[in-house]
Amino acid sequence: ASTLRDSAPGGGMGVHTADGDPKRAAEAIAQSYEPVQAVLDSPPEPGTIGITLCNDTHEALEPIVGWRAGDRTDTERVSVGPLETTSAGSARIPPAADRVDLEVAVGNQTVRNAYRI
Repeated sequence: ASTLRDSAPGGGMGVHTADGDPKRAAEAIAQSYEPVQAVLDSPPEPGTIGITLCNDTHEALEPIVGWRAGDRTDTERVSVGPLETTSAGSARIPPAADRVDLEVAVGNQTVRNAYRI
C-alpha cells in the first residue's frame, strides 16, 4: 500500500477514506501485518504440507495453531521464542478440499490465514 489514507475526498489508492473510514481492503492489510501468524511451507495442494509459526514479537509464546482442509482439522500447541519461527506440524489436505484455513489463538485473539487450492 503506497498510502494508507486517500489524500482527497472521492476515492484514491488508500485503504482508508480521506475522512479516515476504513475501505474493504483495510481489514486484509491489517491482518497481513499481524505479528503472530501461521503459514503453509509450500503452495497448497492435496497431500501433507508443513506449517510454520512466525512470531514477530519480543515475547516467547505458546499459542494454539489449528488447520482445516475439507473435512479434516487438527490443532497443536506450539512454543516459539521471540522473533523466531518454528514448525507447527503439518496439514493433511484431502483431494476434495478447495481451501486450507490456518488459525493461531494468541491470548484472546485469533489470527487467520486462508489458502485456495
